[in-house]
Amino acid sequence: MSSIYTTCKQIIFVVLMLLITKLSLAQKPIFLKSSIADSTLKDIALVQNDSYFKFKQNNHFQLWKTNGTLAGTVLVKDSFEFIKNLVNLNNSLYFFAKPLSGQVALYKSDGTKPGTLVVKQFPGNNIELAGLSPINGNAYFSVISSNPNSGSVWKTDGTSLGTVEVKSNVFVKSAKDKNQSFYKAGNWVVFSSYNLNNSYVALWSTNGTAAGTTILKDSAFYYNFSRISDAVSSDSLLVFLDNAGSGGNLWRSDGSKAGTKVIRGGTISRITLFKNEFFYLTGTIYKTLNKTNGSSHGAITGLTNVGNAIGVFDNQLVLSGKDNNDWEPYLSDGSAANTVLLKDISNNTNGSDPRYYSKIGSTMYFVANDNIYGDQIWKTNGTTIGTSIAYSLNDTIPNFKTEGLYAGGNYILFVSNNQLYSIIGTGGSSINENLKANRLLIYPNPSTGKIFIDYEASNQTKVKMYNVLGEEVLSTDFAENISVEFLPKGIYWLQILDGENKVTRKIILN
Repeated sequence: MSSIYTTCKQIIFVVLMLLITKLSLAQKPIFLKSSIADSTLKDIALVQNDSYFKFKQNNHFQLWKTNGTLAGTVLVKDSFEFIKNLVNLNNSLYFFAKPLSGQVALYKSDGTKPGTLVVKQFPGNNIELAGLSPINGNAYFSVISSNPNSGSVWKTDGTSLGTVEVKSNVFVKSAKDKNQSFYKAGNWVVFSSYNLNNSYVALWSTNGTAAGTTILKDSAFYYNFSRISDAVSSDSLLVFLDNAGSGGNLWRSDGSKAGTKVIRGGTISRITLFKNEFFYLTGTIYKTLNKTNGSSHGAITGLTNVGNAIGVFDNQLVLSGKDNNDWEPYLSDGSAANTVLLKDISNNTNGSDPRYYSKIGSTMYFVANDNIYGDQIWKTNGTTIGTSIAYSLNDTIPNFKTEGLYAGGNYILFVSNNQLYSIIGTGGSSINENLKANRLLIYPNPSTGKIFIDYEASNQTKVKMYNVLGEEVLSTDFAENISVEFLPKGIYWLQILDGENKVTRKIILN
């Protein structure tokens, strides 16, 4: 009888520990809509928990929205010749569109058909509105007419009376993807403009007034192929490229002439703001991680083959490789010494090539190839045990292939083979929500007698260990390395307690 009781106690304890450590339940991706033309989901806007997107129906466009569920994926308004530049301005949706019969206009929508209304029309047959860019409570955009040739900078606060011309006779250079042309640089807005009689492009800044709209750098870069791209803003600085990825210059601007200059040249990509510094990749195949504060810059020694993507997860960088190892997800504080493997997903020498990092709540989603089932969507809470495929392998999508993940309010959207899908976040909790830790790493696991713990501990942090019977076998103040050579080989549960918060990890002793 005692042996049966002991066995039941073991089973109950293990099940409880598994429930504690489990990040979230696997789920099946939800099919939302077919025939999606925007496979990269670049022209999409999140307002509250609804993501607005455009859909082409035969010879016209429709405005749709989704909350990540099939029932919540609904038509908002029909019958546009085109829809573009969907943005969230002051918690409402704005976009440019032209109805099948009518003028090009700036629209506003509350997510209903009667609530989708014209803010301002722009009469004419050759009018192009472009680059709608929300910045500091206003959205800036350009108005260009090809007959006669004219161009101007406009801004809107979302109202008809507040939609006004800022500066005439300025021909704004459209962004590469034509979704954004104006960028925050401290208290200023920076954009590029060309002269109809000149083959060069100038950089401009504006404070929203005609007098405050001036040239920063004339003949900044070439007309035909150069434009502002990959732009990233901090509170005080804008860092951008003048030619995305194929060789060009990395710029910085604070909105002033003196503060607008080239930082460096080269093949540069993936500019990412992390702890108020700008990290980016250089190179073509074997990429090096670099960083700049806007003045000094340089490569980070030891991070010379970091894959093709960078993400930010809570207060850590997520890299797609390290040195000459294969491409796998790594966590990093921006230094080589503190860049550690998150999970070895693929046994292939080329690695899993993790990419498209997208965070919702306390979970980071990404695409990775395990070289068994091919590309799949993975998720992580920042720990090895909490890194897994985001759904059951029985629920994989046939011939899955996507060009990106889009983070909605509590869901991930993606397109595969022109079909729109979602994955609903199931909550869960990350290390950073349940602990004060910047990072928790426990290694090696399995261990032969010594355990190392990488965790930002407080004076009250304790470490406990339990065997499979639920019996406490160790209780000690936090230490970065703990000897457990006195314990028999087997499975244990290590628990870190920090005030009212705690987290549990499975440990194997060999």
